[in-house]
Amino acid sequence: MISGGDSPSVPGGPSLVSEDDVLNALESEAISILRETAAAFRKPVLMHSIGKDSSALLHLARKAFWPGAIPFPFLHVDSQWEFREVIEHRDRMAAELRLDLIVAVSEEGIAEGGQPDESRHPRVHADHAHRPAALGPGRGRIRRGHRRRSAGLRAFPLSNWTELDVWRYIRREGIDVVGLYFAQERPVVVRDGQLIVPDDDRMPLEPRSTCASMVR
Repeated sequence: MISGGDSPSVPGGPSLVSEDDVLNALESEAISILRETAAAFRKPVLMHSIGKDSSALLHLARKAFWPGAIPFPFLHVDSQWEFREVIEHRDRMAAELRLDLIVAVSEEGIAEGGQPDESRHPRVHADHAHRPAALGPGRGRIRRGHRRRSAGLRAFPLSNWTELDVWRYIRREGIDVVGLYFAQERPVVVRDGQLIVPDDDRMPLEPRSTCASMVR
């Protein structure tokens, strides 16, 4: 449990905050950051990796501006090495939610680690930190954004979220995430004691070299 607030307390001990109280506070803070960013900057963009954090952030952005449209585009820097299931999920969500999706493919950026050009838009990230269990949202708050020369502002709506917070929020809100996060039977190749999931013809395979295994 996390201490803080005015919730019912154990006699002689600290007051206790429920899981929903924590998630509600984190959600409120993230929505405020999204709204502040949209209001303060002319061309914000939300970095979208299609992972679980980005999926949670997409859900938060929808809540922040509901019933209107999300007022900034989503930028996915495509490394050309994503699983097909990831790209299919990205395109399906963009179509269903009518997102303004920008897909950037830069050979130079890929060679340098897939880093996008930061000079054109203030960036909204889904990064988060490990919050000490004794601290509630809003206490010991880390910086939500910082400015670099020749770059826009970086805002981090999930900076106070832990990995567990993200998964609990995904479960509570019923957020759609890429199926690769969950174990299912998939074709695999055993190489040096490791199970590798082949996704396309970029990985040359010998005939009958694959088998099925429950992996994620």
